[in-house]
Amino acid sequence: MSKITAGLVAGVVLTCGATLTVLAISGNGSLTQNSASNARSVGAARAATPVVTATKAPALVLPVPAPKGLTANPNPSSVVCRTQPATPNCAVNSVRYVVKGTTQSAHSLWMPVLTEWGMTSDRDSCLDQPAQADILCIVQGVHAEAKVTVLFKAFYVGQYAPATVKIQTDVIRAKAMTNYRRAKTTTAQAKILQAAAAKIAALETKADDWNAAHPSSTVNVLFVPE
Repeated sequence: MSKITAGLVAGVVLTCGATLTVLAISGNGSLTQNSASNARSVGAARAATPVVTATKAPALVLPVPAPKGLTANPNPSSVVCRTQPATPNCAVNSVRYVVKGTTQSAHSLWMPVLTEWGMTSDRDSCLDQPAQADILCIVQGVHAEAKVTVLFKAFYVGQYAPATVKIQTDVIRAKAMTNYRRAKTTTAQAKILQAAAAKIAALETKADDWNAAHPSSTVNVLFVPE
């Protein structure tokens, strides 16, 4: 080794599988390692690995048809329902739809579809209600010995939903009572109560007007095979 001059470099090639490593002896006698790039080997291995693509599961078939263009909400064929089948209305035999309009308009939309499908109705409480009624009504019938129940109910969402309005009115009342107890005179107390009552009335009227102009309904369809 001592006879090797500083300008001479000897290369030793070691091969282990697909890995190539070069050990070079420097002029001062020390070993230095020059690793040949493994990128080509790694790239080749990755290229050889088959790409697995997820296949989309076929849509579930619902036993009861719905009007054209409507999709169950939630949809039993969705990822959420497939991964969490215990979620309400995720079973094909118990689905829910959200539609625009009153319960009566939803009823008028659904009945022709159910009749054409072949359901024989033996109960229809929706027929006994006023045209604009938004309370729960029920249609029950039979299709090929299977029992079918369709429930129509008013649906509210957003800041004017009854539950949300109640929270707001409760806040108004609570604030009014706090100010009422702090008031020094009966006149001041009366003004506080009157102001709170006016706010609540205005809020409830606004909510009623908005809901009347933007009605929505839910349609729950239950199918019980015999």
